[in-house]
Amino acid sequence: MFGSLSTNNCWVNADVVVQGVRVGSGYTGALVIPSNQSLTVSGGTGFKSFLFESPSATVRTPDQGEFDGRSDSGGLVRIDAGSKMDWKAGVFDRMGVVISKDATTTVSTDGLKRQADSYIVVDGRMDWLGGDVQTLSTSGAAGSQLAISQSGKFYITVAGGQLWGTGQGVSSEFLVSNYGTISLIAGGTVTIGGDYYTTGQTILKQGIFKITGKAEQAGGGMIRPIGRTTVDVSTAKNGTLYNLDGSVSGDGTVQGSLSLGKEGVAPAAGGSVTAAVAIDQNGNEIDAAATLNVTGKFFMWNYLCAVRVGVGASGAVRKLEIGETALLAGELTVFWHSNYRPAPTMSITFMTYAGARTGAFQREYFYPPSYDINGVPVRIDLRVPSQWDEGVTAVVNWDIDNP
Repeated sequence: MFGSLSTNNCWVNADVVVQGVRVGSGYTGALVIPSNQSLTVSGGTGFKSFLFESPSATVRTPDQGEFDGRSDSGGLVRIDAGSKMDWKAGVFDRMGVVISKDATTTVSTDGLKRQADSYIVVDGRMDWLGGDVQTLSTSGAAGSQLAISQSGKFYITVAGGQLWGTGQGVSSEFLVSNYGTISLIAGGTVTIGGDYYTTGQTILKQGIFKITGKAEQAGGGMIRPIGRTTVDVSTAKNGTLYNLDGSVSGDGTVQGSLSLGKEGVAPAAGGSVTAAVAIDQNGNEIDAAATLNVTGKFFMWNYLCAVRVGVGASGAVRKLEIGETALLAGELTVFWHSNYRPAPTMSITFMTYAGARTGAFQREYFYPPSYDINGVPVRIDLRVPSQWDEGVTAVVNWDIDNP
């Protein structure tokens, strides 16, 4: 335990395993861990936690010349399985922090929390409950990173208005890389002040997820807005979410532009945008309308890109609405539930764009049901934006008429 207004530094000059550490609110010194040394909070019947609650305290690497007269690259804090870290305040400076599988961490309160040229790896669970986390970078340093591994889960349940990052969107300063699952249940806007790279799941159940640096999805990832939630890339690099390989699927908004694939990049993958599935808070498919809104431009850069829209059993439409121009390529798939029977002469709009269109879909998949109305066969025709003149709002219509 470090507290009682102590200013003395504590050095970890060997690999140390403890049951609990408390950096109390009165402590103003530093816990100093040189490179190749680690402090592990492990299991047992004791305290089993790392409580960091002093805004004036630092867990850091030795400064230049402070350790054996040389510079140092940083030590490691490991929260072992079954243990917990509660980060209420304080600074990690040039350090590594690993939240092991089956370990948990909470980031809470409005106390000053800083991540300076440090990385945090979440193999277990992290809950961001409140307060900002400021990331700092010294000249020439690589910056800080928050990495959610494949087994990791990061739950964001703040009130809204919180920031994790620099707020400047400087790529070299802060990166969130998500290979696991990030779930947003926030009362307002949560800002990632840096780059966001994901190959995992980003599930937006409530609130706005704002990215100020480069926003990129690859590796078969999924960004899933639920119940009119938003991913805001309006101030990100180029104001664009780049979906290189994976899906943006659900009922919500991309505030900014959405690019499937990337201009000038070989089409190893293209990504998809799907408004064909409506889901509830638990991720279960429901028979309800879903609209995926892109407030900016929409790009499909290669033949591997896909747009998927549809209609459910009750006639609930799942559609894509684009606020500006559209560049089309790749695939259009329209899902039609076999139990839905629309009235004759009815039309349903599945896709709109407000600006000019360039390009056209290269493949169209449409398998309408076959049925009769009062013994008269019904034909359902699909018209797609490639058949519309430039500058006209594009719609995908179902034309139902008697042959």
